[in-house]
Amino acid sequence: MRTFLLIILLFYFFSGNTQTIKFNKLYIDTYPDVRNIEFSDTSYITMGCGGDDSIYVFVCNIDLNGNLNKKSYLKKNNINLYHGLTDSFQKKNNSYFFSGSQPSYNGYSGVLVGLDNNFDTLWYKEILFDTTSSCIFYGTFMINEDTIISIGATDYLGNSDFILVKYFIDSNSYEYNTFGGNLTDYGYKVVKTKNNEFLLGGLSKSFSPSVADAYKGEWYLVKTDYSGTQIWQNHYGNPVYDDGGILGMFATKDSGFIISGAYSYFNSSSSIISKARIIKLNKYLQIVWDRQYDFGLDQSYINEVYEDSTGNIFALGATIDNTLWFAKTVFLKLNPTGDIIWKREYKISTDTSDVLSYLGDFEQTPDGGFIMAGTVYFYNGTQPNQQMWVVKTDSLGCDGVNECDTFQVLIERQNENQINLFLFPNPVKNFISVNFKNNLFDASITICNIYGQIVYEECIQQNTNHSEIFCEEFPAGMYLVKVRGKGYDGIGGFIKY
Repeated sequence: MRTFLLIILLFYFFSGNTQTIKFNKLYIDTYPDVRNIEFSDTSYITMGCGGDDSIYVFVCNIDLNGNLNKKSYLKKNNINLYHGLTDSFQKKNNSYFFSGSQPSYNGYSGVLVGLDNNFDTLWYKEILFDTTSSCIFYGTFMINEDTIISIGATDYLGNSDFILVKYFIDSNSYEYNTFGGNLTDYGYKVVKTKNNEFLLGGLSKSFSPSVADAYKGEWYLVKTDYSGTQIWQNHYGNPVYDDGGILGMFATKDSGFIISGAYSYFNSSSSIISKARIIKLNKYLQIVWDRQYDFGLDQSYINEVYEDSTGNIFALGATIDNTLWFAKTVFLKLNPTGDIIWKREYKISTDTSDVLSYLGDFEQTPDGGFIMAGTVYFYNGTQPNQQMWVVKTDSLGCDGVNECDTFQVLIERQNENQINLFLFPNPVKNFISVNFKNNLFDASITICNIYGQIVYEECIQQNTNHSEIFCEEFPAGMYLVKVRGKGYDGIGGFIKY
């Protein structure tokens, strides 16, 4: 019989929390799509795209109470102008810069734009390498006052590669390097390491088992030296389904990294669904832990990650119901080993269908709270069908609108000798995912058939809470899964069809 040791619930009360400004507001523009937010001394700055016949970039100044102070539009000679993904808009001292793209005669050219404190254009650089290539920038950051790094993709005759561009403002010149295989590769994120190297994250379809599986992308990670020369690469994910690439990446205080996105698999209803996924890497880019999180709906992912000064991790993502066409934002606080301390959910409407609510970017604010920005899509005809969305929370992630208890679950575990196993899909056809509530290290997994014969064995060396097992060649029937480690064990079963 299982015994519960302890569930510790701590009530967090901060005198400052009662004074923290919280809001959850919508702002109307023409089909806005907001992906970035920055904190200024006395306001919040968001960047997005909008427009109907012609697409433009806009920047909004919102005061600390959520009131819109100013909106500026960036347009260029009636040419569509797009900004990149999260981290494509950055603040540096009293100026701003962003990366994106605009149409060119061969698809798209990358653009880098500098703005002053009033959002007027300081400089504008279009980058197109030759007449046969297309270039798009997705992320950027400033190395120093003169140098900007941007990451994206360049396409040549249908084959897209990672591209890393180093742009020198004063001399109006640039250097670039490309990375990837013989199929499609996209660069979304770039961070600078403490050794003055660069870590690039994105999506690759070049590691698929066969050309027929080329649409099945994986997470792709590349490390370069300061000059942009590749010194290491790796790919992560389910080789059978599209995992969507690395969406979030953060350099941690221990010289390691956190990367995030989704992990896709095939469930028992013959549908491809996904769980949110976060991997912690050490400074040698070895996996410290690898966690998956199920938010309850069909598709879940983590878009942005951040580590605070205490080593706790905050993660912003979403979960989507493919049938009801409904999405809500999920915000997590995790301890340094990836266990959930608390989870918050945000939505703008009580409707449970035809409303997609996405918050894509966030920052921690000086009062200990968080500011987040994104877009809400209304498909039920009750409101303008696309609106900018900004949420300000307190330090517990409470926005004053959505349900939010002030208790934090710190420990929830079974007895020391028994661990929970979660097996899915079940029944299974190709892959079985063996998941544990807590991370395991130096453990073994054994699968036996109904006759007691061992058909699979694995030793878990890394600190992880799941293992993916290929079982397509297993004969149809019932199987027993045993997990054993030092001082604990677990047991479960599944059906192979």
